[in-house]
This record gives sequence, structure tokens and C-alpha cells, in this order.
Amino acid sequence: RIVLTVSVFVWSLTTVGVAWTSGFWNIFAARAGFGLAQAGAYPIISKITRVWFPLATRTTVQGVVTAMGRVGAAFAPLIIASLLMGLLDMSWQTSLLILTLPGFGLAVAVWICLRNRPAEHPWVNSTEREMIADTPPPALSQDQSAIREGEPPLRPVPTKVPFLQLGWASG
Repeated sequence: RIVLTVSVFVWSLTTVGVAWTSGFWNIFAARAGFGLAQAGAYPIISKITRVWFPLATRTTVQGVVTAMGRVGAAFAPLIIASLLMGLLDMSWQTSLLILTLPGFGLAVAVWICLRNRPAEHPWVNSTEREMIADTPPPALSQDQSAIREGEPPLRPVPTKVPFLQLGWASG
């Protein structure tokens, strides 16, 4: 809870730093702080997903979080350049300042609404706690049932990988 709150707050604060500072090294420091604050977001959200969601829905939640990060990145130029700078005639500094306000609001919302575990949260009832905690692991598939205890599941390594698949898999 505290790490995500601080991360979002510092992330927003460093965006303000980029908007209202000048000079290469000052902007470099603000962007480095932004990167450091942002770096912890996905690992923290992975932990939240593991603790707060039943096993059956965790991958869906992670997929939505990842997709929304990409959607936000895709729409940011439209919001900044087209709406705030183009239509509303704001400077790029004011546009960045406007974009930080939801970040500060999110930091406050995370602090108020999130707890480290469902058992700590007053809004989570006992049925929900049990549903999250008592989710059984998924059934083993046919090929996994032969895996002996303690051995990692190994799959054959392909000897020929088409060029286009290699490019898709790497990025």
C-alpha cells in the first residue's frame, strides 16, 4: 500500500518537475526520478493481483492492467498535443501539470482504498476473503501430470523458428 502510494505520488511529482524545470541536467534528474518511481508499478500491481484476486481471474486482471498501460500511452499524445495544446492552447508545461492532477488523486485513492491484504480491509467481507484465499490451483493438464515432484516442466526447444515469429516473440 505505502510503496504504491509513494510510487504514484513521486511519479506525478517528477512529471511536474519535468514541466517546471529548465536545463539538461535538471530535466535529466526529473526524468530519472520519473523512471525510478514508475519502475515499481508493475511488480507492485502483480503482488496486489496475487493477493487480492482469486487464482482463476489473476491473468485476466494482469492483462487488463497491461493493456490499460498501453492504451494510456497511445492516448497521451492525443490528449497533450491535440486537446490541451492544440484545442485549449496550453503550453506543454501547463499540459503536463494538468496531467499530473489525476496522478495525485490516484495516490490519495490508493492510500484510502487499498490495503496490503484483504483481511486488513474493512470493506471486504468474510465471504470475499474466503473466495480469494481458498481458490484451488488449476487442475493439471495431461502433459503436466507426468512431472515428478521438484522437477521443472521442460518443453522441447524448437530447432527452426520462422523469422516473423522470432520478431513477434522478442518484442
